Amino acid sequence: MKTAVAQASNSSQSEVGLEFVPCNLCGSADSTVVLRANTQAADLRAAVFACTSPGVGQHGTIVRCNSCGLVYTNPRPNAAMLDRLYAAVEDPSYLEEEDARLATFRYEMQRLAKHAPRGRLLDIGAHVGTFLRVARAAGYEVSGVEPSAWAARYARETHDLDVRPTTVALAGFPEESFDLVTMWDVVEHFADPQSELRDVARFVKPGGVFALTTMNVGSFTPRLMRGHWPWYMLMHQYYFTPESLTRMLEKAGFEVIAIEPHVRIIYIRYLVSKLHAYSPVLHRLARLATERTGLGNLRIPVNLGDLMTIYARKV
Repeated sequence: MKTAVAQASNSSQSEVGLEFVPCNLCGSADSTVVLRANTQAADLRAAVFACTSPGVGQHGTIVRCNSCGLVYTNPRPNAAMLDRLYAAVEDPSYLEEEDARLATFRYEMQRLAKHAPRGRLLDIGAHVGTFLRVARAAGYEVSGVEPSAWAARYARETHDLDVRPTTVALAGFPEESFDLVTMWDVVEHFADPQSELRDVARFVKPGGVFALTTMNVGSFTPRLMRGHWPWYMLMHQYYFTPESLTRMLEKAGFEVIAIEPHVRIIYIRYLVSKLHAYSPVLHRLARLATERTGLGNLRIPVNLGDLMTIYARKV
């Protein structure tokens, strides 16, 4: 079923903060519905956009551009609504898994060191500063930007990190002042990722490196799981493949130098918590089992092939 930007329902969608948009990569308004929405626009609230949101598998209408293949949510929340929701996010539950997240970022830092020089680092979407703590310990001079006022304040007050509650374009950094810019699980959240990537390029030194992670909608796992793929979520506006994100990075002024699978280290109890969205009964049984055996406190590496890290150099 095809859809286009100009639709009769556009005005009613706008009333609840949604808007129809053309493809962010090629500008085409011609697209095909991949998945129909399985939740209502009224469900959009700050808690849905938290990192630990339980809204796994709840999503709006997802389409694929018929011209270039980019997959995205359409209609989607307008930019002003996204800004307001992310600024209001508070996510204390995120701190419960901090040890596992630190382990993930330490692993990522080992791989990052192969591609990026030491120097000044900017993390976009720094949240509570978990990655910045790892990078600072590794010898980088670190700064970050984060839309959540709560998370940015926590990073500053708890860990003495320079995390500013704003966007990279408005943070006041000198242009071409960073040797390395990172963006972990952020690009898929933007209303206009192409514009955001161009902004990133302004602040990377010539020859500097930009590293980012996101989902890979072209991998085997989402093709197998279809509508049950957990990364189809209200908070995600775009779903990239290596090809579509490479094209977008090249348009922004970067040259992709490597694409690698992204490995996460998580507690088994965190993995069990995600079962609730699929089967409350199975979730309850698994939770009881892990609590009684103590297995919930074990950390395991997870790589289903549907997450990727892309390293790019500013041309």
